[in-house]
Amino acid sequence: MLETLARFPCALDKTPLTPHGFKDARRNLDCSGAPLVGIASGAINGIDCLDIDSPDGVGWYDLNFDALPPTRAHSTKRGLHLIWKHAAGVGCWNGQIAKGVDVKGDGGYFIWWPREG
Repeated sequence: MLETLARFPCALDKTPLTPHGFKDARRNLDCSGAPLVGIASGAINGIDCLDIDSPDGVGWYDLNFDALPPTRAHSTKRGLHLIWKHAAGVGCWNGQIAKGVDVKGDGGYFIWWPREG
C-alpha cells in the first residue's frame, strides 16, 4: 500500500527531511534511504488517521473500542494508528478527543510504521 501513497522522508524524531514537510509528499518518491517515511493525511491520499499514544490514549481506546468502526490498524512505538477513508472537513486536532488521541487529516501527516516492521 505504501507504494500508492504520497510520502516523504522523515528523521528518527519524525520531523520531515524536506523543505516543506508534508507539502513535499509525492507518489513514486524513493524514501528507501530515509530513517522513517511520513504519509500526508487528508484529501491528498484519501485517508485520515487517529493517532493513539500510551498511556492515556490507549486507555481511551480500550474504553471506546466497541464504538469505533472496524478499520486498518498499525502498531506504533507508542500506541496505535487507526486509518479510515478521508472525510471532507477533517483536519488535525491534537488532544481534543482525549489526552493522547490525535486526529490527522488535511494539513497533517503520520509515520508509516508498517515499513519499520
